[in-house]
Amino acid sequence: MLWSDGEKYELQEIYGIVNSTEADVPDADDSDMGKECVICLTEPRDTAVFPCRHLCMCSECAKTLRFQTDKCPICRQPVEKLMEIKVRSPEP
Repeated sequence: MLWSDGEKYELQEIYGIVNSTEADVPDADDSDMGKECVICLTEPRDTAVFPCRHLCMCSECAKTLRFQTDKCPICRQPVEKLMEIKVRSPEP
């Protein structure tokens, strides 16, 4: 829970955002694989699906998805809303 100006907010994990501590740890497998949209496979993921919270698509594919289906491309759960999320790269 987060309290701000007397308002209570519930914090929930977005699946697909790399934790900054995980990103700092080099991996034998370390690459940019998995950071692109699961639909077009070219643009960076920047749109989360709710209520399942999968960050899996670029905003352009998300717009198209809304007209073609109402299912998350990862888990097939019905989509209630889409949220574009801008993730800043860590500064060196």
